[in-house]
Amino acid sequence: SSVGFLSIGHSDGEAGVARAAGAAGTIQFLSGVTNTPIEDVIADASGPVFYQLYYIGGREASAPIIERAKAAGAAGLVIIADTATKARPRDRLYRERASVPAAATPREALRFAPQVLAKPRWGVGFLRAARRVGSLEPLMAMGLNADRTPMKFFQAVGRIYEETPAWEDIPWIRERWDGPLVIKGIL
Repeated sequence: SSVGFLSIGHSDGEAGVARAAGAAGTIQFLSGVTNTPIEDVIADASGPVFYQLYYIGGREASAPIIERAKAAGAAGLVIIADTATKARPRDRLYRERASVPAAATPREALRFAPQVLAKPRWGVGFLRAARRVGSLEPLMAMGLNADRTPMKFFQAVGRIYEETPAWEDIPWIRERWDGPLVIKGIL
């Protein structure tokens, strides 16, 4: 299964996982919440890479993401059927609804300070990466703003829940994607 934002933990991130998956003779499912562009991951891959599609900003905003995955050479497309979504008020009790934070609070950041101090080399790497992108908040490489720049993490995560794939979307996806299609998370 895919895991997103791996370059937060290690500078190789998803590209390193693509190399390792290929060396192990298996497929990498690249998360839609990757902070490494799919083009970079596939360039480093030594095996097939399937891209897991999230509707970052809704279905129509996802059409260019599908085209980008295809152009990069993704071997397959993964649709996630069990994405948590914001509930309408009448569907669930308030305490059971999904919540998406708008930003990390200083209090939350402070809570992780001992872990960062215990790993100074990681902390320096994180700060270097933040300096490169101009933000301590990581970027979501596949979620793009109108000007084609990557969205910041909290902005993109909030947009994922605006609309999620439904069974009725499969023909629409098939118009854009003719390769292998995996529907994941069916319970």
